[in-house]
Amino acid sequence: MADMLFTVHGHPRDEEVLIDALRAFAASEIHVRIQSIHGNDFSDASTAEKVSGTLDRLAIELIAGEQELDRLTAAIRDCRRSYAVRWRAVPVLASGRFA
Repeated sequence: MADMLFTVHGHPRDEEVLIDALRAFAASEIHVRIQSIHGNDFSDASTAEKVSGTLDRLAIELIAGEQELDRLTAAIRDCRRSYAVRWRAVPVLASGRFA
């Protein structure tokens, strides 16, 4: 099975809940970035975000085996978060570590 880069985009207020949900199933480290998103899709936006035209979100990433995706997406779907999340999984062609 191929390794996948699993990314969850969510609201910063849900950071702890999302990480706890992923940590229960993830074998690899979890990376978190704060992002400002500019675009035309405001279906997940608060009123303030609609006015400013900028979404404040987290990007949570981890590498997981393809066979783990169902468990990871179920964990995110079922956790007690307050806001909508978006996710994606893409194949990892190569990765490594330089010391």
